[in-house]
Amino acid sequence: MPISKEAGVRRRFTETVVCVADALRRPDDVYNVIYNRPGDTEPMVLPVGPQLQELGERCFLVLSQSALSARTVVWLTLGRDIPLVHVVDPMTCDPEGAGEPETLLASAEARWSMATEWARVGPSLVIRLIVVVPNESADRVTAILEGVENSSGSGRRPRRRG
Repeated sequence: MPISKEAGVRRRFTETVVCVADALRRPDDVYNVIYNRPGDTEPMVLPVGPQLQELGERCFLVLSQSALSARTVVWLTLGRDIPLVHVVDPMTCDPEGAGEPETLLASAEARWSMATEWARVGPSLVIRLIVVVPNESADRVTAILEGVENSSGSGRRPRRRG
């Protein structure tokens, strides 16, 4: 994606994330984000909140912070009764460490999860998205992502792993 269209792409990506979250939403969902900034010795492990707007705002901010370029950011959706520190050790968690982000994404406590990463490569913006959802929601989420792909004209299809 050319840099001249970067703001629109970031906004559209954020809208897609919010659409997925809305399709999977439960009344007691709480969104959380985990990432490492360059030079930090401990990860940022932050509750985002229960509202889709909060998720969208944080997602857009993460996509706009140059310090997070080429960094893996993990997003976990937990039930309100599950503290984030019971799922993630804030002292040792590393979304880019060995076996990650897959281990975090597959957390049994997470209702659904995703990992994002973005980087500028030459004149383009590249965004990577991994989404882990319950099997019964896979077709619905795939349809949302395919709708975005079809309207962008990229021709790439989301990969569904069984």
